[in-house]
Amino acid sequence: MARLLFYVFRESGHVSPTIKLARALAAAGHELRFLVTADWAPVINARGFEAQIFMESVYPAGTEARWRSMSPTARAEDAERRRQGRMDFFLRGAMDPVLTGAGADLILADVCHYSAPMIARRHGLRLAHYSTTMLQARAPGIPPLSSGIPWRAGDPASAAAADDAWAELLAEREAARARDPYLDSYVRYVEAMADAYAYPRALYSWEAAIVPDFPEVPQLVLCPSALDYPRATPPRREVDVPSIEPRDDHLEGALAGVGEARPLVYCALGSQVAWRPAYRAVYDLILAAAARMAWVDFVISVGPDWVDRYREVAPANAIVVDHAPQHALLRRARAMIGSAGLGSVKECASFGVPMLLIPGPEGYDPPGNAARARFRGVARVLPREALGVDALVEGIEALLGGAHDEAARALQREVAAVEAGIDDAVARVERLISGE
Repeated sequence: MARLLFYVFRESGHVSPTIKLARALAAAGHELRFLVTADWAPVINARGFEAQIFMESVYPAGTEARWRSMSPTARAEDAERRRQGRMDFFLRGAMDPVLTGAGADLILADVCHYSAPMIARRHGLRLAHYSTTMLQARAPGIPPLSSGIPWRAGDPASAAAADDAWAELLAEREAARARDPYLDSYVRYVEAMADAYAYPRALYSWEAAIVPDFPEVPQLVLCPSALDYPRATPPRREVDVPSIEPRDDHLEGALAGVGEARPLVYCALGSQVAWRPAYRAVYDLILAAAARMAWVDFVISVGPDWVDRYREVAPANAIVVDHAPQHALLRRARAMIGSAGLGSVKECASFGVPMLLIPGPEGYDPPGNAARARFRGVARVLPREALGVDALVEGIEALLGGAHDEAARALQREVAAVEAGIDDAVARVERLISGE
């Protein structure tokens, strides 16, 4: 059996999708370790896997807990210092002995680790990328995953708007190349890494939505293709890799009876809310909408930092929690309000729950996730500039009225078929191990 190293990115939305595949690979007899920063080792250990800690000089244990106690300005400054430290760590080659010393037959690296193919090529390591987003590489007439523009299949105007969105994205990247100092630009940092590792420019492309694309590197896409726009799958990409880990969580205490006598609306804006104070205004509006809909039960997950504040002002029909048993709530919910992070979008699709999506201004994939969910007919999308109590009430009422139920059930069946294919996913990884 093979030794596998999962080289994960340090966010919940990047770690959680790997667990189902990791469990199946372990059950097939393979030896697994997860390469993580120190704060994430307990998370990996709690899932039953061995964690290998790296980059402790940049992200020592307790870094993320200290961020929670900082003001937003102080936290941003500290995060920037550590970002610079991380770039220095890679540019001076400190990652090389970590990966070469792992003794892995195959390294499975998150696509956000764009240095991994460069290091692997230098040292002859076998590596594949995995993506916790939908496909990011450019496809003709398909909007970037970072764009929320509306799109219709077979519509020339939609295709032209998509191409314009790509042109705008690439122009922004080109502008970033001109900024100084040298390492403050993401684009220049990637190119500095490529120069340091003599990685040919022809082997990577900036025509990708969020991170550079490496067309020659095999990639597992941990997402049902049914969530994406209809598009061709690029070579060396394996779509429809199961990624929704079953959780046998339950509704207990104050949550035990929610949704039994009244329809339940569940709200969670993602694992990053602690770092994004602008979300407080969104929670304020959601609570105001709940106060106008006394015939509906609301469960609102706000994270540990804000829970006391919102419990004090919540109406009687809204329960505010710091953390929610999401699968248990989705089994009972009629609708979910979210920020279009892909983890929650996938889970809503898995449980057949329609969504009211409020993608944030941070970029990355939520705008594209929301637009694609709307295209499939399973979501209504509220841009931040259109957000208000009236719009929230109108959107919730439309979901509870059943306008999206049929589409949600159809998508649920497609997602279930993908998630049942875990044995095939193991076989795909085993082909990568053997070099096929």
